[in-house]
Amino acid sequence: MKEKQFGDLTWICVNLDEKLDSEQLKTDLAIDEKIIAYASDVDELAHIDYHEKLERLILVYDAIHDKKIDNVYATTPITFILKEKRIIILHTNDNAYMIEQFAALFESEPIASVYDFVCAALVSISKNYFHILEGLNKELKDIRKKLRKKTTKDRLLTLSDIEMIMIGIRSSSKQNYLVLEQLKDSSLNCPFLTGDDDKLSAAKIEARQILEMSELTAQTLAQLSETYNNILNNQLNDTMKILTGLSILLATPDIITGFFGINVPLPEILTVYSWSWLLILGIILLFGLAVSRLLIWVLRRKS
Repeated sequence: MKEKQFGDLTWICVNLDEKLDSEQLKTDLAIDEKIIAYASDVDELAHIDYHEKLERLILVYDAIHDKKIDNVYATTPITFILKEKRIIILHTNDNAYMIEQFAALFESEPIASVYDFVCAALVSISKNYFHILEGLNKELKDIRKKLRKKTTKDRLLTLSDIEMIMIGIRSSSKQNYLVLEQLKDSSLNCPFLTGDDDKLSAAKIEARQILEMSELTAQTLAQLSETYNNILNNQLNDTMKILTGLSILLATPDIITGFFGINVPLPEILTVYSWSWLLILGIILLFGLAVSRLLIWVLRRKS
């Protein structure tokens, strides 16, 4: 737990991944186990809750990781517990990099109130989303070019990873935007969360742009995935046609030879020149196999 003083504002950071004294948190900061539970829950949705009796506002906002984990950028909640002159931030190791960014806000911007800090912090979180989205869009363009040249399993898996990332970003950005809508709602009746409307509007605009950007990228990915799914299905159909023809070709000698048996004797010409007929049948089969391999190679070159 770290504590700093900026003017008349007290700023406290609590890393939930470190060993914490729950009794001290409850006594000194009024943070109970319930708050810790949902603040450390990676699946917790962004939301806002104002406790009028305690004069305390809890703001849970989704922040994106700055590094990939298993080829995916995940999002985890960062929790702001706000009082009139005090800011408590509950975070984890995954989004601890945000703390340095928040500290820089006090030096780069005129932070005179809790309201000013919250607005600046939410804009800072949004800028991290922009940075990740720009990188993903560049990665998507590169993988599209590679897939046009040759469709491989690894490239399709990369496309799938990007799609999974966008699902998480889209969900988080939508929930964050709804929180900002609620934060702007005058019915919240939070006396210390008032100030210049332009600052909150700036945070809302940033969140809205992230949402629109993520939706556009998600639509592009869906269209791209559907296109390559159709291509792979067509390739599979072509391969099955070749295999079906080959199966019929291979079954032809069995059908012919199976016709002759106990009741139907072999023609005299076959018994006399049996080796010649076997040689001819072998050549036909080899020719059929060569043609089928050539067709498969041509189809792969076209795809």
